[in-house]
Amino acid sequence: MGHTTKNKKSMQSRLNRIIGQLNGVQGLIESDTDCYKVLQQMTAARGALNTLIQRYLEDHLVEHVVREEDTEKRHQGGEEVVRLIRSYMK
Repeated sequence: MGHTTKNKKSMQSRLNRIIGQLNGVQGLIESDTDCYKVLQQMTAARGALNTLIQRYLEDHLVEHVVREEDTEKRHQGGEEVVRLIRSYMK
């Protein structure tokens, strides 16, 4: 069982809300809504996605680095976190 399975329901719920927010942004753009309101909704969606990424990253770090007993797997988990952070920071 993957560590994300423990929080699957919560993560899926968050993702569904983000999808709803993005659909809302699409509707605002299609209806020629004021750009400030569109940007405000985009920012809210980005914040929600950042929170989801943070939770997944924290879970990965704890399960594959902090709690990992196998030294080789722990090293690999640490390298994955570094690659993820680099990718996220681009």
